[in-house]
Amino acid sequence: MQRRKKSQAARGLQILSSVVIASAFNGTILYPFLMRRYKYKIPFATKFAIGNICAVLCVGWSLIVDRVIINQYHTNQNEHLNLVWSIPNYVFLAFGETFANISSYEAAFAIAPIELRGFGTAINLFVRSGLAAFISTAMDSIFKGWFPQTPSSSSSSSPSLSEIIKYYTESRIPSFLWILLGINVIGLVLNRSEEHTSELQSRQYLV
Repeated sequence: MQRRKKSQAARGLQILSSVVIASAFNGTILYPFLMRRYKYKIPFATKFAIGNICAVLCVGWSLIVDRVIINQYHTNQNEHLNLVWSIPNYVFLAFGETFANISSYEAAFAIAPIELRGFGTAINLFVRSGLAAFISTAMDSIFKGWFPQTPSSSSSSSPSLSEIIKYYTESRIPSFLWILLGINVIGLVLNRSEEHTSELQSRQYLV
């Protein structure tokens, strides 16, 4: 249990660090370069679409890694997967958070009138944090049986790494990942349709 808590804390720190690096890259290199070279500012709808693309890539890469883990477990149980396989997940996750999540705060502040900016930010927090956490908790409850089931033990010893991989290969994680992939694809389609609608409205105003 103690080792699991340390692993979760380390993973959370790695995700946070990758998001900070991605945000710094976008804010100091990517956005200034696009503005200076092409006089182009990425619209909010496009940022959200890019965030969804990163989410799709992240889940897609997770499916690939899942298949590699299962194949490697059945062929050579003594050989563990290299940590390098997890790097693309952190890259996609970091840029997805930067383009989608962080941009939502920017959009809520920029779009709302001055007197309603606090209210707009609160609505964004509710949707991004409260509503998202509710959906995540509901999905955890619905698909609880799909996750790796480690046997409960009264002893203080934790399962070995080979046992954890065994429980993982017996789970239905790939099915859950496919559901997440479908949700992100739907979000991508909705974002692209919203961007297309905004472009049509802008052209109508110009005419």
